[in-house]
Amino acid sequence: MEKKLEFTAFFLFFLLISFASAATWTVDDSGGANFTTIQAAIDAASNGDKILVHGGNYEGFLINKALNLTALTSPSGNNPVNVSPPNSSVNTLIEISSNNVVINGFKIDGNGTVDFGMHFSGLLAGNVNISKNIIFGNEIGLQHNGTGTLNATSNNWGNCGPDFSPYNNGT
Repeated sequence: MEKKLEFTAFFLFFLLISFASAATWTVDDSGGANFTTIQAAIDAASNGDKILVHGGNYEGFLINKALNLTALTSPSGNNPVNVSPPNSSVNTLIEISSNNVVINGFKIDGNGTVDFGMHFSGLLAGNVNISKNIIFGNEIGLQHNGTGTLNATSNNWGNCGPDFSPYNNGT
């Protein structure tokens, strides 16, 4: 009985540590937050962290960790979280190569110059939830190369070739 109690206490201790280690980061392109770019916040974050993004203009980014990215403003409001290409040419605005990713409330504007608004790469990109985003002005709004689960709900698609392109490259 004593061993069982020790194991239970040990398990609960590590469970609490794992929950306590999740952090919340803030991004604001005009300053006053933890970071001024979304990519810098992603680079500093750990799996399971949440990144809250203030309205403003941001360049594309790569998500290579299990993260929750949430806009603090509506994508159709006066000051949306607008993700668009920089002055130079880019192929993809948001590249996702990790499982357990949430992207909520972003305005993803390819300005007619970007191939993919969002691109899920690799066989591991699964359990990805994309919701309440406005995705437009891209050759393809969203392309999924992975074999995992993708949930795309309540998004507004516009001015893209195919809104969604499932693709299997044979790997």
